[in-house]
Amino acid sequence: MSKESADVRRGEGPEPFDRERPDADRIDRLRAVLDETRLRLLQQVLAHDTGALSVEELDYRNTDVAERTIDYHLRQLDEEGVVERMKVDGGRNDLPNTYWAVTPIGVDLLKQLGFYEEVAVLSEADDALERTDRIREIEAYDRRPEPDWY
Repeated sequence: MSKESADVRRGEGPEPFDRERPDADRIDRLRAVLDETRLRLLQQVLAHDTGALSVEELDYRNTDVAERTIDYHLRQLDEEGVVERMKVDGGRNDLPNTYWAVTPIGVDLLKQLGFYEEVAVLSEADDALERTDRIREIEAYDRRPEPDWY
């Protein structure tokens, strides 16, 4: 692996479009991202100011998708190296302790597929989103993780 690609990678997930990977694996990653619900989740995470959202926050933004379905999609994206699970150690019991961030691999895929540009518009919509007291409390949590590359 080149130094440039090592600098971009955060986890042990595969590199975007690594020529050494079989085509079937690359197609699987593209399929994972091109699922309508997964694409929406990726864009919503990137549109948030912190670059990381909990399942509860994503559930609030996606009233048409069950919370367990959101969790399932995030786990599938995690397996492909497109998102990263970020844990809060020693956090409050009444707030989420797991947040999800899009990896540089995920950002690269969205850019290559032409879906990254929509994040700016979604960011404005996210800023204008009416929040419940619970969502405001989660967003104000001072131990909330943020990706260091974001």
